[in-house]
Amino acid sequence: ANNLLKNNSVDSAYSYRTKQFNITDSLYHLSSVENLQDVLLYRQLKEQDLKLNELEESNKSQKNRIFIYLTMAMFAIVSLVLTSISLNNYRKNLKRQKQLNQQISEQNLQITLNRNELEQAIEELKLLNTEKNRLLGMVAHDLRGPIYNITGVVQLLESSEQYSKFDESDAQLIELIKKSCENALEVINDLLDAAKLDNDGIDGEMEVCNVSDIVKDVIRLYQSRATQKNIAISFFKPSGTIDIAISKEKMNRAIGNLLSNAIKFSHKNETINVTVAKTENHVLISVSDNGVGIPTADRAIIFDKFTKAKRPGTDGEKPVGLGMSIVKQIVEAHKGTIWLESEVGKGTTFYIELPLG
Repeated sequence: ANNLLKNNSVDSAYSYRTKQFNITDSLYHLSSVENLQDVLLYRQLKEQDLKLNELEESNKSQKNRIFIYLTMAMFAIVSLVLTSISLNNYRKNLKRQKQLNQQISEQNLQITLNRNELEQAIEELKLLNTEKNRLLGMVAHDLRGPIYNITGVVQLLESSEQYSKFDESDAQLIELIKKSCENALEVINDLLDAAKLDNDGIDGEMEVCNVSDIVKDVIRLYQSRATQKNIAISFFKPSGTIDIAISKEKMNRAIGNLLSNAIKFSHKNETINVTVAKTENHVLISVSDNGVGIPTADRAIIFDKFTKAKRPGTDGEKPVGLGMSIVKQIVEAHKGTIWLESEVGKGTTFYIELPLG
C-alpha cells in the first residue's frame, strides 16, 4: 500500500488497504470466535468437572450411608441374636429356678419334719436322762448307807482292843476292806454329783465366798490322804481376799477332785502346788503336780463322762472316770473355763478360771 502511494496510485492503495483491513478483521473475528469457543469449552469442561466432583461426593456420601446402614443392620442382627440367646437363657434359668425353688420348698418341709422329730427325740432323751439320773441317784443313795455301815464297823475294829491281837494278814484284810469302802464311796459320790448336776445345776446355791478360804478348806480335807503317800501340799494365795459369787459345795467338789487326782498320780515324797491368783477380771486356781503326766491322746477326752483316759494311781488307786467331767460341769456352771498343761513323766497342771463379776 505504501508503494502504491509512492507511485501516486491512491485508489489502488485505498483498495488494497481496505482489503487488508477486511482480512485483518476477518482474522480477528476468527480469533475471537475461537477464543469464545475455547471459553465455552472450558466452561463446559469445568461444569463437567464440578458435576463429576458432585457425583464423586454423592457416591462417597452414599457409600458412607450404605456403610452406616449396613453397620446398623449388623448391629441390629447381632442385638437380635444376643437378645434371643439371652431370652432363651432366661427361660432356661427361670425354669431351673422354679425347679430349685420347688426342691428348696420340699427340703424345707423335710427339714421342718426332721426338726420336729429331732425336738421330740430330744425331749424324750431329756425325760429318759432325768429318769436315769433319778434311778442312778436312788441306787447310789441306797448303796451309800451299807458302805457307810461297813466303814463304821472297820473303824470300830481298828479302835477296839482286839485289833492289836490281829495278825498281819488280818490287819491287811481290814485295810483292804477300808480302802474298798473308800473307793466305793468315791464312786457313789461321783454318781450322785453327776446326777444332781444334770438335773438341778447350781441354781439357788450361789453365795459370796472368799476363794482362798474355799481352797484352804479343801487342802485340809485331803491333807491326810497326801500324808499317807508322804506328799506335801504347798498353798500360794494373794495377800487380800477374792470374793466371788459361787456354789461353795460344788466348788469344794471341783477343787477336791483336782487335788485327789494330783495325789493319786504323784509319787511318794513329792510336792503338790496349789495357787490362787487374781487377774483383772478373773480369779485363777491351779493345781500342779510332778507326777506321771497325761499322754497327748488322752488330753482331748479326759473331761468326758466315763472317759477311757483313766489309769490306776501310783499306789494302785482305781479310777472311776467321772471326776474330771464333774469338775468341768461345775466350772462351766459358774461360767468359767478349765484347761490343762501336761508332760508325760514330768507332771500335770490343771487351771480353773472364774469370772469375778
